[in-house]
Amino acid sequence: KTFNYQKSFLVPDLENALNNVQGFKTVYISLAEINKSVLQNFGISDQVGQLISKLKFLGKKVVVLLFGTPYSAALFKQADAIVLGYEELPVVQEAMFDVIVGKYFPTGILPVKI
Repeated sequence: KTFNYQKSFLVPDLENALNNVQGFKTVYISLAEINKSVLQNFGISDQVGQLISKLKFLGKKVVVLLFGTPYSAALFKQADAIVLGYEELPVVQEAMFDVIVGKYFPTGILPVKI
């Protein structure tokens, strides 16, 4: 099941998101339109971190899917897993889906330190 929220969602959206995932063990959070500015948290709102914290508190496994700079992964240390796509292109999104469902098993190593 898929639920869509804006990058800077509000408190009611956070509560709604938590209610929507009650029956799930694992939650995938997909983030796109990531910018390259560390000073702007790569364009990722603080609410995303709050969502992850609350999901972890509820005992959910959290997998973050990042379509952009790998340096943004440093913001998600609470996540159980992070999958990096580097680009937002449809082919990258499809490949990431194939990884998630177990069609492919990536063995790559990041060329940067996070």
